Amino acid sequence: MFNSIRTWFTNKGKLPAALMAELQSEGIVLINEKLRGTITYRDFHAPGKRFLYNKSAFTSTVVVTKMRLSATSYTNTAINVPFTDERIRKMQFSVEDGQKLLVAFDASLFHPIGRAGSNLDLRCRMLSSF
Repeated sequence: MFNSIRTWFTNKGKLPAALMAELQSEGIVLINEKLRGTITYRDFHAPGKRFLYNKSAFTSTVVVTKMRLSATSYTNTAINVPFTDERIRKMQFSVEDGQKLLVAFDASLFHPIGRAGSNLDLRCRMLSSF
């Protein structure tokens, strides 16, 4: 039991092996693992979920390849969009305090069932190299 708990904490905020292999084949330009982040939902509506405001913390990985931008929330995909995709133009990117990457987008871009304004805030160590 102790080994499974230790493994969970060790892998928390890392990419699953299958996704990592796929991203490496595309040519990783920037990778930043085990980032602390928050996701904020405003006026969120989806089957079985409704809230005016919800903010939750998570551990994330951000990867920029030659072909796409990918970010996770724990091991779930939060953003996975190719640079040629129309959705990336609908996302707003900004940097706050030189260390915080803010990605603002409508949740329906990635989850057609729901609708809401979403903000993904990530504290990045290597943001200056991006």
